[in-house]
Amino acid sequence: TRFKAPQDWTQDGEVSEYEGREALAAEGDFISGHFKKPSVAVGEKLYVLRDEAPEDSDQDKTARYLVRVGVVSVQKDLGKGVYRLLILRSGDSVQVGDFLSKERL
Repeated sequence: TRFKAPQDWTQDGEVSEYEGREALAAEGDFISGHFKKPSVAVGEKLYVLRDEAPEDSDQDKTARYLVRVGVVSVQKDLGKGVYRLLILRSGDSVQVGDFLSKERL
């Protein structure tokens, strides 16, 4: 689902790499996420989001638009702000650089 992000929204982290995959990751796959402020806990669910460019039909062309990609679960703290994540649900492939959010938008 595509939506206009709140003006004050910032990501909590981002997908940094896949584990054992080179191209795309989907439900059931493990990925790594990097967080500037390690404030997530094992077992916590996070939302995967991706930037989308404004479309011709959008009234606000300067706004930030995001698309909901899926949900991941924090599996393990790997240290230095990096966590192992399990993709629980995904409506699209999860990609390196996708945003991770504790907040459901």
